[in-house]
Amino acid sequence: MTTTEKRAARKIFGITICSYTETKDEINLYWLGGLFRKRLSSDAVRIYFFGIRIYWAHIVSIDLTNSEVVEKQSQLCQICALAAKVHGEVFPKYRRCNKGKDIVLMASGPSLDHYTALPDALHLGVNYSFLSGKAKLDYHFCQDNVERCYAQVREFSKDGCEYFMGYHNSAMICIPNCAVDSFHAKRYVFYDPRAYGAYWLIAPNIECMPLSCRSTVALPAAQFALWTEPHRLFLVGCDCSNDGHAAQIGGATEINVPSVIQEWYDLAENARILYPNTEIISINPVGLRGVFKDVYTQSFLEANPQTVQQIKQLSSQEPVLLDDIL
Repeated sequence: MTTTEKRAARKIFGITICSYTETKDEINLYWLGGLFRKRLSSDAVRIYFFGIRIYWAHIVSIDLTNSEVVEKQSQLCQICALAAKVHGEVFPKYRRCNKGKDIVLMASGPSLDHYTALPDALHLGVNYSFLSGKAKLDYHFCQDNVERCYAQVREFSKDGCEYFMGYHNSAMICIPNCAVDSFHAKRYVFYDPRAYGAYWLIAPNIECMPLSCRSTVALPAAQFALWTEPHRLFLVGCDCSNDGHAAQIGGATEINVPSVIQEWYDLAENARILYPNTEIISINPVGLRGVFKDVYTQSFLEANPQTVQQIKQLSSQEPVLLDDIL
């Protein structure tokens, strides 16, 4: 560059975790020793991973001297540095550990009432979904700092169930260390990528990157499940609606439905690239109909006859039954 270049770096214990260079034409932000690089110019943003461009988007304009942009990137660098340390100790042993197996991710939507546990599948519960009593858990993901979320989970878990509890930089969300210690749980770092201008939708490598979570704990859980590379990942109770929870769980829901559905579309797009050998299947989908492969239980179809008519109108085919693909 022929223009004057500004440089700055943020260090922890003398180790550079993030740095940036700024010229008249662009800003380059680096973190984790240059593992990631974000290049901001007047017309585009580009993301590089190990020097390979993995994202590009045209933008109308950007204030290259905006200190908030640099501060947000600095915060993101700190989150990534923490995730690299924490996840590097937690997730390596789970890489491809469920190859050839099936995993059922159980969320808390009303459609969970129509699910009967698949006998040979591993079950991964999130937050309160275990209260449905549908299956003993092999894994449990929790990131709500609400005692009810983890006070009863042991009685609904198998011996050897592995617990994962989220860490967020908000004290209102972060689960206290005493709960983590009580369960011998593994910590994981989650964040909302929109708040920091990050552009990876799910982490390509959860050993060194935080788990994306814009609104639902089911997304970090799904990213973990995909990391284990099962043959099939079934989603049940991921209704993406404001129709409440399964009967044994109760309570109302108030979510931004289009935003949550978009999260799953983003995960589907990324999973096709990163985990092509894992098939994702929605059981009794409501808001997620058409995002993944859709299958239904007979009891759900009997309770929701309008669903049968909608599927016939859209595809001119009968709904696929879960029993027919097992």
